[in-house]
Amino acid sequence: MRQSCDMRLINRLAQNIRELRLANGWSQDDLAEASGLDRTYISGIERGRRNPTILVVERIANGLHVDPSMLLSTECQSAENQKTLPTNRKAD
Repeated sequence: MRQSCDMRLINRLAQNIRELRLANGWSQDDLAEASGLDRTYISGIERGRRNPTILVVERIANGLHVDPSMLLSTECQSAENQKTLPTNRKAD
């Protein structure tokens, strides 16, 4: 039972991060850059393969310009209810 609850939370986090990232037109590279994390780590989180610490969740939330609690919410708000994220990403 415990593992099932843990997996539901990890999957909710993964889904919300992906939903918010896509709603703002960001690639995993964009989110990684905004969060100061590696793209492969973002990918692992979004696939539910990584179990990030609360500090990493905070970094991702800051990169997305949302409250960290939004990433664990059972109902992720639509892009219209979110602050528009900057799209002027630094070119490589």
